[in-house]
Amino acid sequence: MAHNSKMHDFIASNCVDGQTVPGGDQAAAQLLFDVADATWRCEAAKVLRQDGNKRDLDDLPEAQGEPGTLLRTSYEVRERAYAELRRLLAAENQ
Repeated sequence: MAHNSKMHDFIASNCVDGQTVPGGDQAAAQLLFDVADATWRCEAAKVLRQDGNKRDLDDLPEAQGEPGTLLRTSYEVRERAYAELRRLLAAENQ
């Protein structure tokens, strides 16, 4: 759990006020999402006792976690990182 907490702290400190990656660096945004996704999947696998590599984990409401849990926090950080990555990709394609 300490490992996930350290990753979560790093990710959360880099996902503040809707600005995930200073300067809009797409590679950094991709890396941040990958780390956030791995953190969330690891925590979801532990809490739900399922394979963290399952693609449909995203569709399970219980995989979002309860408020105040590491699972919920990692899910929310992952969602912010994903939104920032999508924003940067959309801006690049305009």
